[in-house]
Amino acid sequence: MIQHLLALSISARVSGKRAGLFLKDYTPNEIFDLMGGNSLKTVVHAEPFYGTDPMAAAEKIMDLSDKLGFEIISILDESYPTLLREIDSPPIILYCSRRTDFKDCFSIVGTRMSDRISEKIAFTIARLLSESGYTIISGLAAGIDRFAHLGALKGGCTVGVMAGGIDQQYPPSNRDIYTMIRASQSSAFITEIPPFIKGQKWSFVRRNRIISGLSRWTLVVQAGDKSGAMITARCALEQNREVMVCPGNTFDQSYYGCARLIRQGAALISSIDDVFEEMGIKKSMNNSQSEDLFLLSDRKSKIKEDHDIISAIKNNNLNDIDSISRLLNMKISDIAETVTLLEIQGELHREGNKIFLNKKLFI
Repeated sequence: MIQHLLALSISARVSGKRAGLFLKDYTPNEIFDLMGGNSLKTVVHAEPFYGTDPMAAAEKIMDLSDKLGFEIISILDESYPTLLREIDSPPIILYCSRRTDFKDCFSIVGTRMSDRISEKIAFTIARLLSESGYTIISGLAAGIDRFAHLGALKGGCTVGVMAGGIDQQYPPSNRDIYTMIRASQSSAFITEIPPFIKGQKWSFVRRNRIISGLSRWTLVVQAGDKSGAMITARCALEQNREVMVCPGNTFDQSYYGCARLIRQGAALISSIDDVFEEMGIKKSMNNSQSEDLFLLSDRKSKIKEDHDIISAIKNNNLNDIDSISRLLNMKISDIAETVTLLEIQGELHREGNKIFLNKKLFI
């Protein structure tokens, strides 16, 4: 059964919507024949890795996923996300780093070119929601996605939706996120793209419908008028899901998309209490205290770590976590966490896998 569904998922001219029309009345084997059977060809982007025969390709993918330690979930599987199954064109197959619980999901998205204020907002809301038992969904991109995942990992669990194969770590600057998610017992990353295949422009767009499809709620923290986050918001509206928006500076082009969503009726969010209210949850938090929790309290006990890491970068010309770990004799996980919080505070910035001091602060 799974082999036929895999074959359908990577066949040209077969969509989840078309195949889904037959799922209630036919077996996967019968659907495969109805869709074209032996005349079907593997989609072009998969041919270099898996050949042109979808059934042979499916067998290769099953073997490869088993060797890599990834799970394959079909649309007929009980563990397939319930809400995702309801969208117009659900993925026939999901590749997962581990089977996870997709209940109570909340999506947070935004621009890759984010500012520090919006990054802090994404981090804080993600952490507070994850601490309240919600799974934070985002797209593993730089910017807002990154800080949504970091906040969720700080407070609970997160699911990253990938635009390429599950073995593809993109962008390179988020490799630490992949490592943390893989190490987490409750978090995961998922994709509908088979292993070995890099993300392409069309797959990033299609990924967005999964981000919104997994959740009842989608929060746009910062987005320009033509950003990918706006595609996710549009998908959420088409899927009849709730969309929330952080307003930002309405005269800043990087927030034009947010302003447009608000004009179209999306819920305006200015505090974590607003988020809970839109979700229909009676819960109140002091937002300023919540911000202190991750910006101040965590730092008080780690001032020496902050200083040592900054000194290692400034005085020893070190700009990668492994080198800093060896110099300071600290655990990589401890350095990564401290670097993340210094990044949120704007004292460090990343370029690919490299870490640099914020020149404006350390001239």
